[in-house]
Amino acid sequence: MKSIINISVRDLLDFCLRRGDLDLTTFGAISTTEGIKAHQQIQNQRPEEYQSEVFISHEIETLEYILQITGRMDGLRIADDQIIIDEIKTTKQDLTQIELFENPLHWAQVKCYAYMYAQKYNLGKIDVQLTYFNIDEGKIKEIKHEFTIDELRAYFEPLISTYIKWMDKIHEWTTIRNDSINNLAFPFRDFRHGQEKIMSEVGYAIADQIQLLVEAPTGIGKTLAISLPALQTLGRNELFKIFYLTARTTGRNAAEAALNILREKGLRIKSLSLIAKDKICPNPDRLCNGRDCKFAAGYYNRANNALQSAFENDNFSHNAITDLAIEYQVCPFEFSLELSLWCDFIICDYNYVFDPKVYLRRFFDDDVNDYCFLIDEAHNLIERARAMYSAELNKKQFLELRQLLKNKLPKLYRSLGKINTTYLKIKKQYGSGAATLAENDPPSALQSELEKFSNHAEEWLALNQPADFREVLLDLYFDVRGFLKTAERFDSNYATCYNINDQNLSIKIFCVNPAYHLRSMLEHARSSIFFSGTLKPTEYFLEALGCDGSARHISLPSPFASENLGILVTNRVSTFFRNRHHTKEILARTIVNLIKHRTGNYLVYFPSYEYLQMTFDCFKKQDPNTSTIIQTSNMTEQERLQFIAQFSHESKNSLVGFAVMGGAFSESIDLIGDRLTGAVIVGVGLPPVSTERELIREYFDSLNGNGYAYAYQYPGIIKVLQAAGRVIRSENDRGIVLLIDTRILTPPYDDILPREWDIKQFIRPDELNVLLDEFWGI
Repeated sequence: MKSIINISVRDLLDFCLRRGDLDLTTFGAISTTEGIKAHQQIQNQRPEEYQSEVFISHEIETLEYILQITGRMDGLRIADDQIIIDEIKTTKQDLTQIELFENPLHWAQVKCYAYMYAQKYNLGKIDVQLTYFNIDEGKIKEIKHEFTIDELRAYFEPLISTYIKWMDKIHEWTTIRNDSINNLAFPFRDFRHGQEKIMSEVGYAIADQIQLLVEAPTGIGKTLAISLPALQTLGRNELFKIFYLTARTTGRNAAEAALNILREKGLRIKSLSLIAKDKICPNPDRLCNGRDCKFAAGYYNRANNALQSAFENDNFSHNAITDLAIEYQVCPFEFSLELSLWCDFIICDYNYVFDPKVYLRRFFDDDVNDYCFLIDEAHNLIERARAMYSAELNKKQFLELRQLLKNKLPKLYRSLGKINTTYLKIKKQYGSGAATLAENDPPSALQSELEKFSNHAEEWLALNQPADFREVLLDLYFDVRGFLKTAERFDSNYATCYNINDQNLSIKIFCVNPAYHLRSMLEHARSSIFFSGTLKPTEYFLEALGCDGSARHISLPSPFASENLGILVTNRVSTFFRNRHHTKEILARTIVNLIKHRTGNYLVYFPSYEYLQMTFDCFKKQDPNTSTIIQTSNMTEQERLQFIAQFSHESKNSLVGFAVMGGAFSESIDLIGDRLTGAVIVGVGLPPVSTERELIREYFDSLNGNGYAYAYQYPGIIKVLQAAGRVIRSENDRGIVLLIDTRILTPPYDDILPREWDIKQFIRPDELNVLLDEFWGI
């Protein structure tokens, strides 16, 4: 049975006829909503015999596959032996000038519809009509032509010929890919403990079209074990694409490494790593248009040639995309989005699937659900999702723009003044002084003024006039639109937070529970596999991640010998905020005692920078000779890499790194062998008390009675476990984890600690010394 390849008329023309510059700075004159309303207005005015939104399809059978071309005609009128195909276009252009500056894509679309209809009904000729509607003036101009079937065929067939050549290449590639997958064996002689179990469960989950949570510590090889069954399903044409979603560069690197291992064993797969625009753009200081950037100028003239050349490669990594972009002078970010349409395995950040502002509409605006989501470090998705579905604006943003617009755009200047007045009224309502408050209602008064600002901004931006303030206005416009879109979603899962100080007021629409939004996006996947080293308690993650009732969960122990990891606990040191000044000296002495037993590299994790700093100061007084390195807030990526680089195999002296739990150094870093000897974890990782955390607590208290656990305890212990997981990264590693807190061995924390941990407690320093001597064999 031949496979069917579907393509819309619009996508067909975009591929075959695209020309000109890439321009991400020109503002569209008409919104989608306005366009839809205008279409409906015209359609409702047509005669009774006029049919609206008529589906049309046309099939072309080749030796290998069937190409099915589909479209939806705006209108079809059959009357008095005349058939007219109508295509409606909204515009703000002067209608008297329309015929002087005809848009070839408009005619291309209606001519394709006409050919498909005429071919279906054996017509010798047919009329086509472009109906232009000036949305400002409410005027209509109709341009009509009659075409014979031969004229339409002469136009249509070269387009199809161009596209079929590309589809032949895609079909040939799919055969090569599937053959390689079907002949692919597990790349190693033996499975690691638990690896075969993961592969089996993932395979069943995808086959059964359900969601699966895989809790597996480092060392099992879960990236490979989860990717391989997904690839095998792809090789049977039961999936369209695989999305490997990860929050960090290290996760992306792990996925790329797993695919490269399989490639060495014969796998052919086209994989793409989507890199954030600000990290891959070669001209970050230039605007994204043909006037300012050579990679945007004539982009669409070169895109297809670049695509044809690129398709000779399989691995579209950051460097590969950059090299292609330079060779063909195309924007690397836009070109990577183009490549995503034709690649099999897409590695990207969570936001390309879940974030309503930047998700890949080319995939997820349709009802297609032949995708598989592989969600790495899934414990991070909950807090990331809260941020994605929240929005915040502050008073200062509007004042700064207002100052730029003074004496330039009076209408917008007045609108910004009204927004500022609204902010001042809200501030006065809640009193003077710094405070953070919350309400269960949306900020309706502000929304009204923001809508007016948005409309005024659209009017000016649509003129596409250069101005020194244009970029600032455009940025704020998009922020406002995002805020208003978030406000439209406001329901019982949301609250409004007001953060007030003497100089400013920020208003945040806060998503307390993002599960509903996650669930709606998960519906685009045939199966979603969540995996992490920490996915307990199961009930918490199933609920918070928006999983459905059929979701399954598996948990596997560490594959490494338990005697290689020493777990020491002292539950006699209080890390409560009120006691930290009293315990900092004890903490410092304990750290000094630990490192004196074994020269090596150590990481000490704290619940806050303040607690870190006060303990660090005490440590340096007690042990001024040991080398130390300290994490600071807002470190750049280069600074983070330099921090990690100091943990070396070759060091002959001890190094102690002071870091914050939940930060860049407490997960997704691999310090194998002697690069890390031990970790000290201070506290149970509770997030600081805040208005937002209290909203989460109150919400889940009302929902299931577990508010404090959902808001504080579970997120906290996950940080502890992630930090502890840095110590043993391979079968040859050996190291110590020292947990310090009075609560760590009490519910619910003790129920979440790994069962294979052989926990040994101590109270006095001499007891710690004995335990360390036993572990290190001194």
